[in-house]
Amino acid sequence: MIQQSINEELKCQEHNEQAIFIDFSIKDSRLQNKCLKCVGRERQLWVDVQEADRHLENVKQTVLNEKQFLHQKNLEVLQELSSQLKQLKITFNNNLDKTLLNIDQQIEFIQKAIDKENKSIIGLKISQLDSFESQNNSVQLQQIDYQQLQSFYGEQIKRLRMDQQFIQFEENLKKIEYNQKDSIQEVIQTFSSGIFQSSRILNQNWHCDNHQLQVALVDLNEQGVVPNRLACIDCVTEYPIKYTKLEQLKQFWLDYVDKTLNYQEQQQINLNEKASKAMQRFSVYQEVISNLVQQLTQTILLRNTPNCQVTQNLIKLKTKNWYQLDKSEIIEISNLMSITKKQEIINDSIRNEFKGLQIQLKTNFLDSFKTFQENLIAAFQQIYEEIQIELNTVETEQYSNNSPVTESGNLQLQNQNTMKQPFKYEIINTIKDQRIETFAFNENHSLLAVGYYDSNKIKIHEFNQGQMIEIQELTDHKQCIFCLNFFKQSQQLLSGSFDNTIIIWEMDSNNKWNFKFSLNGHGGGIYCLSLNNNENQIISGSADKSIKIWDKDQEWKCIQTLSVHKNQITSISLSQSNQYLVSCSSKDEQIFIFKFQVDQKLWIQFQAIKMDNWGFKVCFLENLTFAFQPFNNTKMYIFQINNSNNQFIKECEVEVKAGNSCYHLFPLQFIQSKLMIINRNGGTINFIRKQENGSYITQFFIDYEADRIFGTMSEDGQYLITWDKQSQEIQIRQYRE
Repeated sequence: MIQQSINEELKCQEHNEQAIFIDFSIKDSRLQNKCLKCVGRERQLWVDVQEADRHLENVKQTVLNEKQFLHQKNLEVLQELSSQLKQLKITFNNNLDKTLLNIDQQIEFIQKAIDKENKSIIGLKISQLDSFESQNNSVQLQQIDYQQLQSFYGEQIKRLRMDQQFIQFEENLKKIEYNQKDSIQEVIQTFSSGIFQSSRILNQNWHCDNHQLQVALVDLNEQGVVPNRLACIDCVTEYPIKYTKLEQLKQFWLDYVDKTLNYQEQQQINLNEKASKAMQRFSVYQEVISNLVQQLTQTILLRNTPNCQVTQNLIKLKTKNWYQLDKSEIIEISNLMSITKKQEIINDSIRNEFKGLQIQLKTNFLDSFKTFQENLIAAFQQIYEEIQIELNTVETEQYSNNSPVTESGNLQLQNQNTMKQPFKYEIINTIKDQRIETFAFNENHSLLAVGYYDSNKIKIHEFNQGQMIEIQELTDHKQCIFCLNFFKQSQQLLSGSFDNTIIIWEMDSNNKWNFKFSLNGHGGGIYCLSLNNNENQIISGSADKSIKIWDKDQEWKCIQTLSVHKNQITSISLSQSNQYLVSCSSKDEQIFIFKFQVDQKLWIQFQAIKMDNWGFKVCFLENLTFAFQPFNNTKMYIFQINNSNNQFIKECEVEVKAGNSCYHLFPLQFIQSKLMIINRNGGTINFIRKQENGSYITQFFIDYEADRIFGTMSEDGQYLITWDKQSQEIQIRQYRE
């Protein structure tokens, strides 16, 4: 009864008992089931029945999954292609119908015009010849412009081609994958190959070093205990540790290799995608230039089409029928024709009128070209930054549990080869002085402006290799000075004061600085100032919780006020392309990002980032990346725009030194030539360098042991100047490697 209940497929044919092995001997190609009574003979060539069954199920499931995935993917591609073709058909037919209708209308119009013209010519009589000239002019005005028609329908045909849609269709068509293998045969081959390899592993002449018996297990503990890690059954009692079967080792190894190869493949795919996206963005630049050139041409030609007033009356009289002129018109013509130098007089009038038009054309052209240049530079910079993002974005992935990761989840790259050259800033000069809230170097650090706290004065110094020579004192502000900024394209200086005003100073021909213009409108002290690249916009942040945009058209005036923060504005920063503006506010746990609309010349809110803690300082770095320093925090945050959603996200955190207190003046500063961020955080100035692998590391810091430190660095990173409450002196430091 028991014998009859045994599955025929799992029965030993020799002893008619439950099979526990499958004989996979190379001497006989047929698979044979073996029971316990068969164990004594050539056991090393057999495979466990249950293991073989599990292996078969895995193989079948794998093949089914692969086939199902292939079919499903190809079905999705075909469905998408069908949808594309339907849409293509609709678009093509609609455009074709519109074009055909337009051409039919033109044909009807031209035929009517031809009939009218023929009748006019055929019906012409000798008695009408006197008025032929005026009639002929009238006919000419009705002529069809065939050249314009040719150009117009040429553009229509180009639109009908829809090249990009066809290209996209062809690209999608390439996504269809194929696999011609027979499914059942693939299962058999995969199963046989796997079992055969398994049996070969079990039948190799592998013996453990201690007992010289067949290896059945391996020691994969980090600190290996078993000699050479290979163990037999007798090793289990001698080394009571956790073992791994040979078959499991094989699977671990294959998984590891596959995972490594997949990772490499994914990195290659990512690299190719970035290169492709970068090239796509670059190709857009040609279209940007074409559009800007077209806008410039239309602006100039349409706005400056000459319309000579001197000849208008002549044309009016000439086009009239001579015998229909009234008496006054005949007199007017007679008076004109009686003048001896009539041609010179009329030519002088025409020349003077066209001279004025030429002057106007020149002015309009220069204004339009300047706008074109600004838009072109902005467009180029935007595309350049987007390409840089595509090529330079580093995606950090946690590959294994052995990767060194901090508590915040940031990979700590300690490879010394990526570190920049060690450096420091050595004191080369000190000067005792009253409390100074702000400093500013000009572009080549030949001039240094200093703003004081206890008075309303600004001092201008000549600066030469760390030596300061005072040349002038400016006292037009009424209260302390909080921010200073030199123009780069002109000899001008910008200052912001607690008296709520901004003053523009200008150097005259005698190298003297004079008051030029005052910007009034803020209801609180001016804490931060920024200039755009063209230096025709000033952006100011104030204690009145607002950001104002001052534009120089004919003269400086406020064109926009941004009121989104809840408290005083402590820091603002423009991106390198001037496309984005970032700001933060005291005790306001938000960072706001604004985007410039070129066509409207206005800033709009682009993004608001909620923070767990507030901070005083933000600063754009490069490639649409900016830094943010939370208040009294040992971490500085790096944000970067994300390509997938076009939003700024936090990329990483950088370890920095912090003090017990902090003050908003002495803004974050990025030195492009040294890829270095200067971050005064509490009583410490941190010097953070960008590494070759894209990470940021604090390489050097200066501890002042003071809660009031003010300063700046020259644009080339050579000189650092500070005033601190502890020493009550100006300290000038120079870069040393």
